[in-house]
Amino acid sequence: MASGILNEAGKRARAIIESGREEERSIAEQAKSRVKLEKEAMKNRTDSEIVRMETREIASARIRMKKQALDDRKKIIDSVYDGFFSAMEKEIGKEELLETLFEAGKTKLGGADRVYVNANDMAAAKKLLKDVRAKNISGGIILEKGSESVDLSTETLRGLLRQRTLRGVSNVLFGD
Repeated sequence: MASGILNEAGKRARAIIESGREEERSIAEQAKSRVKLEKEAMKNRTDSEIVRMETREIASARIRMKKQALDDRKKIIDSVYDGFFSAMEKEIGKEELLETLFEAGKTKLGGADRVYVNANDMAAAKKLLKDVRAKNISGGIILEKGSESVDLSTETLRGLLRQRTLRGVSNVLFGD
């Protein structure tokens, strides 16, 4: 009887141990499956993050390249306008250019009480009018009569010319 009880207890113990081992294998398999799934999910997240970062960097590089190309175009166009005004001053001469601008401004205002010019152009401008004042402009002339004025400074003329001709100049230079 005691040996029967011991046999029975041994069988139960082996069954419990076997059941524990099966449960251990099952838990290990589930853990492996979860690890594998998590590993795949992590790889997918990493891959998609890499793709997102690459896409962002490529887009950023394209934007930088476009900005650089636009900056280069602007420099080229600016040099065309600068060259035009330099050639115009050489061809016409500062005094004649100031006189032409003075006459155009005087006609528009119906006269002139005072003019503003670059400090380097004071002597030439004093031949046109007695009330001449220096102003921080690169060239050209600004006329005043009463409270009205006409700005024929190089900066203003360059801006107007650029505004009116930019599309054509760009088309000639770059085929736009």
